Amino acid sequence: MISNILEIKKSTLPEGEDEPIVVDNNLRRHWNDYTLWLASKGLKGNPKLDKAGVADATIEEYRKVNPKTLISKAAIPIIQKEFQNYRQSIIDKVKKGKAQFGLGTNEENFMKELSIVDSIAGSKTSSHHFPDEYLRTFENGKLISTENKGFAVNK
Repeated sequence: MISNILEIKKSTLPEGEDEPIVVDNNLRRHWNDYTLWLASKGLKGNPKLDKAGVADATIEEYRKVNPKTLISKAAIPIIQKEFQNYRQSIIDKVKKGKAQFGLGTNEENFMKELSIVDSIAGSKTSSHHFPDEYLRTFENGKLISTENKGFAVNK
């Protein structure tokens, strides 16, 4: 069973953080805000982030201008694991007939470029954001409404 709540022991939290990091929509929103900020700097998915220390320094720079952010070095492995969980949950839904891949997409190439859980917010990790889930209603084959249901999460 895939869990949406992942915790880090308090001893591994950055200085000043005394609560476990919980994967919820607030953390997802903060990650998406971070990737938007990276994009504004030309760094989203940029291989420069793979160089030793650059990703960590970039997070610290972001934290200076966004002191209330939930994004920290300690959050990165949790975010990476959540992306992997999301990928697997979609694959499972497809296998159960509850979803289908888009044209040209299959299990082998769906989100294939995800980073391993390595605690580095490098080019692979920073190229992803948490997607929204939409409910589309069709009548006689015609789309009649689309409703944003919030973040697509592992259910």
